[in-house]
Amino acid sequence: MELYYLNVIFVFAFGSIMTINVLEKCKRHKIGSQLLKELIRLHQNMKEISYIDLHVQICNDITRKFYEKNSFEVVKTIDNYYTDTEPKVVYYLKFKLH
Repeated sequence: MELYYLNVIFVFAFGSIMTINVLEKCKRHKIGSQLLKELIRLHQNMKEISYIDLHVQICNDITRKFYEKNSFEVVKTIDNYYTDTEPKVVYYLKFKLH
């Protein structure tokens, strides 16, 4: 049974999280936090990767708070990030590995 979906891309000096999705019935069991912590742990000592970044749609407070609770910082907002969805504005978050 599939409980979650994880899509991460690592490019040169940083890694970008595209999605971490946990089935609705499996939420509130720390699966997303465990996946994120393991992802960070696996890349903590990789000198080639200095940070992990991601984008969160500005209206998605639950997701933003999840990442902030896991030590990601909102660096800035980006206008017109999306072309085909509303709102087009996103938060750019970053976790420094070292």
